[in-house]
Amino acid sequence: PACSENTRVGILDELKSWSRDPNRESIYWVYGMAGTGKTTIACSFAEFLESEQRLGASFFCSRAHADRSNVEHIFPFIAYQLAMVDTGFRRALLPALEKNFPAGNLAPKHQIVQLLVLPLKQITAIEPPLVVVLDALDECQDDKATSEIIALIAPHADVFSRIKLFISSRPETHIVDGFRKGSL
Repeated sequence: PACSENTRVGILDELKSWSRDPNRESIYWVYGMAGTGKTTIACSFAEFLESEQRLGASFFCSRAHADRSNVEHIFPFIAYQLAMVDTGFRRALLPALEKNFPAGNLAPKHQIVQLLVLPLKQITAIEPPLVVVLDALDECQDDKATSEIIALIAPHADVFSRIKLFISSRPETHIVDGFRKGSL
């Protein structure tokens, strides 16, 4: 569910400003305890991005759904959605899919390279700049793998500057450690 009208205006305005500014950092992390509205903010932000045709992908993690609690599903799903909205990315992704099908069989450290990094390196820019929304990362089952997801993004921050990445989660130790390990 999206935010109720006239609620969380400050954070949503900040996210809108961040998403439009190419000089701002490419990764934005919103964190808070359970029930503080992170998913509501993520939904509202995704709706805003969709209205501007700038939503590259969204993945809402959930312990209640096996396909949305497994970190091995995150990168393939994001790559699929990016390919659906950007033809340049789609063309760049095809060789990786032909070489690594099914991509879900790859470990996340290989998925990020094959499905996101290499295709993004092949395109100079995505217009309009797209944002990927990754909500409730703490809802994934494997804490170690979740921490590694964050750490895997860091070495490729230059490539991720072609898109922006919004992440929300609880400030759980394994996620905070992932951000620290990756220096994000």
